[in-house]
Amino acid sequence: MVVEKCNNRERVTQKLLSLFCEKVDECLKTKELVKFAVATGNTYSGFLKRLHEMDIPFNKIDLFVVDEYAGIDYDDERSCTIDLCRDLKYIEMFHQTFFFNAESYLEQLKKMNAKLDDDPLDILLLGIGNDGHFAFCNRSEEYSKKDTYAIVHFTNSDIAKQVEYGWFSSREMVPKEGITITKYGVLKSGTVILSGLQKEKEKILKMILADNVPKEMAIYDIIQRNDVILVSD
Repeated sequence: MVVEKCNNRERVTQKLLSLFCEKVDECLKTKELVKFAVATGNTYSGFLKRLHEMDIPFNKIDLFVVDEYAGIDYDDERSCTIDLCRDLKYIEMFHQTFFFNAESYLEQLKKMNAKLDDDPLDILLLGIGNDGHFAFCNRSEEYSKKDTYAIVHFTNSDIAKQVEYGWFSSREMVPKEGITITKYGVLKSGTVILSGLQKEKEKILKMILADNVPKEMAIYDIIQRNDVILVSD
């Protein structure tokens, strides 16, 4: 794993932008389109807000998200994707966006997995939780799935955490299922970049940097890749 340590949040954002542009340029030397997936939530908010400033051909980039609640439209206030769209500002600048909707998410999932089976994601910006999860992948039964994206059935504990983290005001409002990138999908991806700030992810960052992540954690096999990049402050 390659570790990129930065002095502060702003330097983290700058490093992420620089790495992303570099990887896009590399991909376009051999491909016509770049497939890019990014984590929702707070981790990449600064990156997304400044992405439109970069001098890269956005019309040659397809945009994916790494997770979403099943059965919710991407522009619903409850969705994972809506804040990403707000941060990006110019969502129309991309060649194509692959966001889920309420009515046809199962068919979308099937088509996306078929699309990515032979031609995986080129660039993946992934967040990490203090318990070692990524996206909605946090239990061993999801680790062995052989599709890039899968449906996750939320446990009572999962639902309680969604309320605890402030994503929903009550347990009754939390959807019963989520759509997540799988460990298989991450490991098949070209460039994998992890990021987190000490203030928010101190526990897991200490474990990663000390090479002390338990094998049962979702993130374990991913950080064993020598080319995975960790950007942190």
